[in-house]
Amino acid sequence: EDADLVEDADLVEDADLVEDADLVARALVASAASLSAASLAVLVALAAPGAPATLAEVLGGVLIGTIVSVAWPPTQGRLMGRGMGRAADRAASQRRHFEGKVAIVTGAASGIGKALATELVDRGATVVVSDIAAEGSASVADQLARRAGAARAIAATLDVTDADAVSDLVGRTEAEHGGIDLLFNNAGIGVGGEVRELSAAHWQRVIEVNLWSVINGVNAAYPLMIARGRGHIVNTASLSGLLPSPMLVPYSTTKHAVVGLSVGLRMEAAAHGVKVSVVCPGVIDTPLLDKANPDDLPVVSSMPNIRAMLTSLVGPPYPVASLASDVLNGVALNRPIIVTPFHARRAWALYRISPRLLIDQGAKRLGGALSPGGPGGQTRRPPTHR
Repeated sequence: EDADLVEDADLVEDADLVEDADLVARALVASAASLSAASLAVLVALAAPGAPATLAEVLGGVLIGTIVSVAWPPTQGRLMGRGMGRAADRAASQRRHFEGKVAIVTGAASGIGKALATELVDRGATVVVSDIAAEGSASVADQLARRAGAARAIAATLDVTDADAVSDLVGRTEAEHGGIDLLFNNAGIGVGGEVRELSAAHWQRVIEVNLWSVINGVNAAYPLMIARGRGHIVNTASLSGLLPSPMLVPYSTTKHAVVGLSVGLRMEAAAHGVKVSVVCPGVIDTPLLDKANPDDLPVVSSMPNIRAMLTSLVGPPYPVASLASDVLNGVALNRPIIVTPFHARRAWALYRISPRLLIDQGAKRLGGALSPGGPGGQTRRPPTHR
């Protein structure tokens, strides 16, 4: 069930797609060998929440890890060969999934949105590149049109907090292209700092942009998709929508809401042939890591250096192009919650196993990261642009 704990889990993670149940069973056992004995010992220690592991339990975990890693190498090799063939077929299928599709991507002038638009065009989709930054969306659309054909990338200026504007863009796209296959509600901002320093204006802004934008997109596109009996809504949340995120509490609050909206809507939408997925990336290398709060809001002195803080707590940022590829693969497989990269899946798994462990240890590590000499201790300078 938690095969995503296994680092090399490409085959295991999609075991439900494999018809050979015997292969699946052996894949699960063989993949356990990729966990070190120490990792298994930690899992054993965490298996009984509220009760500390005994020495015997820990040693048992080490012993199991050793036995499995020694006993199953031949099986792993056979599975690897069969898995690689199927993985290649699946990768080709995932790319073909987007050929001829029509997609709208919000917040597409930079960061994750730009990477998603690029990957969609590369996989054969027609993309409406929308963003509040008119010059940015036009530039991205121009770049994509030159590499894929003018008809495949269209720029649109869009304020996602304006419900009428979102509805108008969705309606025009529907009319001009005969329907919308994919809506990526991706636009968002970061708002952080200690909660004691934040004003109502901080909360209002992040809720408007990160949550109401998704609601506006759903309200505009979902009825049209129901009428056609198909479509896929993809909402960008964050690992912060699955885990507690101190110093980013307003941001995390909205992302938790996006996760809740998405999984609930998915259950309703299935009856109408409409799919819904939510993307929960970990630390991704985008300009958002280097931005402070919007510069028209009150300055927050406790706003940390987000890039340094998250790198210290989680690890190096993941390339945004790799994220976009992961996301589209997850969309093609109709995953309900797309958590990537591995560091994000690992943190989410730990939180599900033992919430208190992550919360308590995270608080200690956060204190070190935000200390005057720590990597996140220096506050961000106000941005020169929104």
